[in-house]
Amino acid sequence: MIIRYRKLRAQQPGLAGITPALLKVGQEWTAPYYVERRDGYRGEQNPHYVVCHTAAETVPEEIWVLRGEHRELDAVRLSAVFCEQWRRAQRPEERRGSEGPPLNAPVLPHNPWRQPFATRDELGTLEYVLEFGGEGEQAAVVRTYLSGRARYWMMTRHYRDDLDDPDAFVVTGTGMTFLGTDAVDALRSTPYTWADLVGLYVAPDLVPVVTTVLAGRGRTLDHWMHAELNQEAWRWTCRYVWRDCTMFGEVPLTAFWVTARPEVVRAVIGTLSETQLIGIEQNPGEPVGLLVDRHGRVLLTETYFYPYSQMWNVSPFEERPLFTFRTLSDFWNQH
Repeated sequence: MIIRYRKLRAQQPGLAGITPALLKVGQEWTAPYYVERRDGYRGEQNPHYVVCHTAAETVPEEIWVLRGEHRELDAVRLSAVFCEQWRRAQRPEERRGSEGPPLNAPVLPHNPWRQPFATRDELGTLEYVLEFGGEGEQAAVVRTYLSGRARYWMMTRHYRDDLDDPDAFVVTGTGMTFLGTDAVDALRSTPYTWADLVGLYVAPDLVPVVTTVLAGRGRTLDHWMHAELNQEAWRWTCRYVWRDCTMFGEVPLTAFWVTARPEVVRAVIGTLSETQLIGIEQNPGEPVGLLVDRHGRVLLTETYFYPYSQMWNVSPFEERPLFTFRTLSDFWNQH
């Protein structure tokens, strides 16, 4: 297969010859599987090769995605493997009988973009893309990226009954429910009718999608959004201070525990540390924390529960009145 494909490509070298060659392969050699080359994929502007499957009266299904121009031959090989497995499944002699699945039914490789859990590295890309609320509660749709491809999740809360009040519930943590890889489908499949609630935030790239959904409910984006209600969520927060800290040198300093959303912290330090990722993995709805000095210089990156007293025999932190600020660069004049 690859030798024949190389000969085909030699007839029309360069990028212009890729699509015709892939089209011929898909039509004559690997049907019902074929490969598409795309300049961008799910918002990522890098070449991708997508292995697809099509059958009569069905919409083509994306089976596998390979990122990078160097994956051209790999994609062709993969489509040939899928095709061979499919052909084996069609041979009567390899079936159990007239009924039942084939003995050699194709075993498709695991599709990581459909897995209902996020890897730790993937959680390092977490960002809030849609928030809404009503009756004192609020919920959010978040987005992560796995190998450059967007995946959407519903941020959910975990509750337990309050033993002292049978009619009340206690929040015990947060989790993420997988919605899909397509923004439109993800926003339409949330368990909440968010278009009928109050909008708190929407990521700029999702404004056209949200506007379309709202129009179907007879609402406009301006009428739905109340962004001022959620401004504080995008600020840094500080509640704990560690005075005379000598953990980072002989000269005592004053350290502050500050927290913010993952994307806010990521914009400052470039990436999230392993301990911060562990914190997101354990409780994805909690903010990310940093220990900084008076000038906003980062001393330590930790999980969200770092300053709590259970971590210390005698806690070095003292609680101070909560204050918020916009950036670490203006932290020094906020306390």
